[in-house]
Amino acid sequence: MNNAPIIKLKKGAVSFPHDPKEFLKDRAKIRQALTEAMEEGDMDAFREILGAHVKAVGVQNIIDRTHLTKSTIYSAIKEDANPTIETVFRILKTGT
Repeated sequence: MNNAPIIKLKKGAVSFPHDPKEFLKDRAKIRQALTEAMEEGDMDAFREILGAHVKAVGVQNIIDRTHLTKSTIYSAIKEDANPTIETVFRILKTGT
């Protein structure tokens, strides 16, 4: 991120706050991103997207809403994970 160019806004330009957590909590957007990762055959991206969703929604919230165990949730998003489709579906029921 240190290589990102610095840009100056024109006088009178308006910027809007952006909270990436809101995107990551949005089930429809997460489903779309996961579908694209599957279509590309990119399991690493799939796990990364699922993990970001889990962190945005909150592990305890997922536990409360899905009755999955903490270890099941963390196992589903670890680097070499191969989560079951049932686990993925249950996690995706959380969010907004």
